This record gives sequence, C-alpha cells and structure tokens, in this order.
Amino acid sequence: MSGVDPATARRDAEVRRGGDRLVLVDPVGGLDERFGAALTAAGFDPTTVGSASDCVRALEAGGVCGVVSRYDLPDVDGLHLLRSIRVSSPALPFLLAPVDDSEELATDAVVAGATEYVWTDCDPDAVAARLLSGDGGGTAEVESHRLYGDLVEISPAPINLFDGDGRSIWGNDAVIDLLNLDGRGDLVGRSIFEFIHPDDHDRAREELEEVVDAKVPAGPTEMRLRPRGGGVRHIRVATAVGRFLGTDVGQAIVVDVTPRKVRERQLKVLDTWLRHNIRNKINLIDGYAEDILQERGAAADRGTTRERARRIREVTRALVDQADREHQLIELLLDPPPRRTIDVETVVREEVRACRDRHSSAAVDLVRVEGFEASAMPGFAAAIRELLDNAVGHHDGDVPHVEVRVERRGPGRGSVRIADDGPGVPAAELRFLDLDAPVNQLHHSSGLGLAFVYWVTRLSGGDLTIETPDGGGSVATLTLGMDQPDESGGLW
Repeated sequence: MSGVDPATARRDAEVRRGGDRLVLVDPVGGLDERFGAALTAAGFDPTTVGSASDCVRALEAGGVCGVVSRYDLPDVDGLHLLRSIRVSSPALPFLLAPVDDSEELATDAVVAGATEYVWTDCDPDAVAARLLSGDGGGTAEVESHRLYGDLVEISPAPINLFDGDGRSIWGNDAVIDLLNLDGRGDLVGRSIFEFIHPDDHDRAREELEEVVDAKVPAGPTEMRLRPRGGGVRHIRVATAVGRFLGTDVGQAIVVDVTPRKVRERQLKVLDTWLRHNIRNKINLIDGYAEDILQERGAAADRGTTRERARRIREVTRALVDQADREHQLIELLLDPPPRRTIDVETVVREEVRACRDRHSSAAVDLVRVEGFEASAMPGFAAAIRELLDNAVGHHDGDVPHVEVRVERRGPGRGSVRIADDGPGVPAAELRFLDLDAPVNQLHHSSGLGLAFVYWVTRLSGGDLTIETPDGGGSVATLTLGMDQPDESGGLW
C-alpha cells in the first residue's frame, strides 16, 4: 500500500462517504486490535461484527463507509461476502485481511472487486489511508456492476443470485418479501435448499447441476418454497448461469404462482364437493319420491306422504342454498372485489345484535370490545354472520352460549374471537381448508360456510384459526391488519 496523507484524504472522502462507520468482520478478534487505533485516529468509527450476515445487516442499516473483513468467516468466506456487497455497492471500499499471505487468494480478491488486500505485515496507518483515499467509483467496470445491480433491484420479479453450491449471494427486495425475511442479512450465505420444499429438492439439485456445471439454462420449472414463518409458496423459476467477479453464479428469476395454484385447487375442491353433495341429495330425493309412488289407494298414509314431501322440499332448498354459496365462493376466488376500510367494532356489534334476533333462545355475549378499523373484503360482515350462526346452530344443548371478543393483538393487528360451548368443528371441515391435502371425495365438507369465511379472511390479508379447547367447544379467531392510527393516538 502506498502512503496517503490521512488528513487530506479524509477531507476529500467526507464528501463521498455516507457515514463514518467502518465495519470490521472479525468473528475471532484481532482486526480491531491491529487497526482500531489507526482507524479511530483517521476519523472512522470501527464496529466489529461476527459474520457475513451481520455485515450485510449493518450495510442495510446505512451509514457505513467501508468494510474490512477476514477471509475465514463462520457462514461464508470473505470472497462470498465481497461478491454479495458488490451487487448493491460496487464501489464501497472493501479490504480483505486473511490470516496468511496467500498470493492466490490475493489474486482472487482483486478479481472479486476488493479495494485492497491486507498483508499480514501491513502498516495500520496505510490501511486507514487507503480507506480514506476514496471508493474508486467511476471506472467502466464499477459502472457496469452498478447498472447490473440497479436493474436487478428494480425488477418486480424476485431475482436471486447463488454460487455453485447453491448458497445465496444476493437477492432483490422481491426475494426478501417472497421468503418473508427481514433483510438480505437473513439470505446471504444460506443455501437455497433451506427455502425449497423437501419434496422438490431432487428437481432443484438437477437444475443446479445443469446451470452451474453444464452451463445450460433451466426452466421455467414449477416447485414450492417454504418461506420463513411457515406456509408454502408455489413458484415458476427460470435459471441461467452468469459470470460475476471471477466466478460462475446462478441467476434465478421467480414468478409467484401461488394465487393461481390456490384458485385452481379450491375450484377443484368445490367441483368435487358439489358433485358429491348433489349425488347424495339427489339420491335422497329419488328415495322419497319412490316411496310416494309405491303407496297405493286407501292404504296410503297421507301423513307419511306429507312428511316425505316436506323432506323433499328441505333437501331441494338445501341444494339451492349450497349452489348459491358455491357460486358466491367461485366469484370470490376468480374476481375478488377490492378491499375497503371497515369499522370492525360496528360490524361485529350489528352482527351480534342480528344473531340475537334470529336465535332468541341463545346467549350471545359481546364480552370485550377494543375498536379498530381494518382493510377487508366486502364480505367481512357475512363471514362474521356465518361464524355466529354456526356457533349457535350446531350446538347440541338446550341453550347455546357464545362469547365474542374484539381485541387488538400487538402492533398493527386486531382480531375477532368467537368462542362457543358446542361439540367443536368436525375434522373434515378443517381438512377442507388444507391447501396441501389431496382432493378426493373422502375429503369433502358438509358445507361451504367455513370455506367462505376462510377465503374472505385470506383475501382480506388476514388469518383464520379454529381451535378446540380441552374443555370442549370451539374458538374461531379472525385476525386482520389494522389501518394506521391517526396522529391523535385515539382509536384506529
């Protein structure tokens, strides 16, 4: 390293730097001891982190003017970290400080875009001066990397870069959102197989070999992801190989097809359900009609005939109601209406009052109310009505008892909780909502009301949980995101 006057360099570099915090990536200690005093004297604020992931988190927090990193890190090596940083920060000063003086590693570091390679006998003042001398931006190569990073970042499609072992180098914001991560610090260095569904690992490995080893583009291929926090996302991914800072990288472009997959599955479930229930009810109608036709002359019991006719009417009315509900669900899935802001407290109070009118013998109590507004589907009131009617109508005792709570549940979330003392929700009803369960005639629901509540909630950006406490009954909790509070700090 050549010497540069620190004071002069510092004045020139202050204009370019986004801050004075310098990140030392040093899991075992030693960098601060070697360079800390010189860096502080040069006006830097050295901050030590223990991993590449922590370094990326520090960079995303902002105010970092440079990085000095060991090569041997616990999650990925220093070159992997350097390539990750270079996607979004192609000119940020990055000094690699290995434990020994490897000529091969020094060459690889330069190819990977390191600002400098810190030899073991390097003068600490020279290290500080090199950091102060500027970021080296403006070269054609740096501008090319900057353009590449900008194009990837502004892409609305999730794009992830990974190395030959399948470890993520960098992903744009769309990838972070898709995987439900807090930031790139949760992605860099992690294997893509941590996020791919286990049943799709073999397919993903085949494509990784095609792309990295054979250098043949792959896809689009459908597979499943497991985001942080649970659940499954269905994707179509196209992958190609590229050359970036001295190494081959895989570039995966993802299309999230979960909404389409979910709609296809639910429509298939609805079709299976409708055929099954129509067949059952038509058989009932046919049986009642056959009994009536077999009655002869004076031997016919008019009371029995009237009863069978009444049952036929009940079955046909149930068929019409179910057909209407299926039509309502299909419209909801294929063409969801826009959300609107609703006063949850007002909606729940009105539905509780109406439920008491419909079921005068039931005890329906609104035991707690914490008002809030939420962005929800227009069918939200009908969903609450469905839950209340189910709680009362499926009760097998003399006096159904239902408790309703409207509560805030942490930052930005609110819920409606409906608890009853009935027999609980049949397992078949809950399996009907399992998106990964096989679709067949053995997995049908006795009705579509719960499915309607589930989809209104899901399309409102919320969650529906149904629990069966040890003491019996069932508890349905519908959770929504609250609208932002006003500046007065009053009700949401």
